[in-house]
Amino acid sequence: MENRSGGPRRAGLGAVLVAALAIGGCAPEEADAPVSELVRTAPPPRLAPTATFEAPRVEGVAASVRVAGERDALAARAAALRARGAALSVEPVLVEDERERLTSAADGEGEMDP
Repeated sequence: MENRSGGPRRAGLGAVLVAALAIGGCAPEEADAPVSELVRTAPPPRLAPTATFEAPRVEGVAASVRVAGERDALAARAAALRARGAALSVEPVLVEDERERLTSAADGEGEMDP
């Protein structure tokens, strides 16, 4: 049963948070290395402007708008290529006689000339 202050849910959440903080405080020994003077006196890293990250997204949106008119033509071309691939896959590429001749020639038992 829950009371107005949050009751068991809030207590359970508190226990989970305390456990997470306790576990998070346990760092491996190598993480407790001394900080060198060079690192301590180094300037903070220079952050790149957000626009640097935003530009590719904006360019991508503009490019998709530019090719939107070609979308149907590309879809039709893709469908035609799929149909052509399916038609080519119906029959084997080599007839059985040619397959046997090439296999025996590869094994050194016959000649490659037709």
